[in-house]
Amino acid sequence: MINKIFDKKGLILCVTSNPVIKLENMINGLDYLLKDKSLPRDLRIIENAYDVEMAYDIEETQIIVEKMHLVAQEYNSIRHAVIHNTPISTAYAMVLEQQKNIDRYLLGIFTTENIALKWVNDI
Repeated sequence: MINKIFDKKGLILCVTSNPVIKLENMINGLDYLLKDKSLPRDLRIIENAYDVEMAYDIEETQIIVEKMHLVAQEYNSIRHAVIHNTPISTAYAMVLEQQKNIDRYLLGIFTTENIALKWVNDI
């Protein structure tokens, strides 16, 4: 589920992850960022990934990274905070963050919404 909320700095894209995360879900989410031209070019995203099950092979992370590179070209900056509460989903996020190597697409991994929100607002 995707909601757009506004605060004093503008729009924050709020995403609730599917309970089971497949490679297709990850690619579809990035495609959404490519297609929605109404999103601000300095994009802030908060993603709730509590209790998700990772259902793609960790080796497929490079496919996601390649799509992130395409998305980053369409934005000035992206601050994407993902909130995890399980070791496996956190590990997947950490591998993705380490492999992405994209200056304009910052990915932060957090355990609480308050800390994630503070980070996306620290522009």
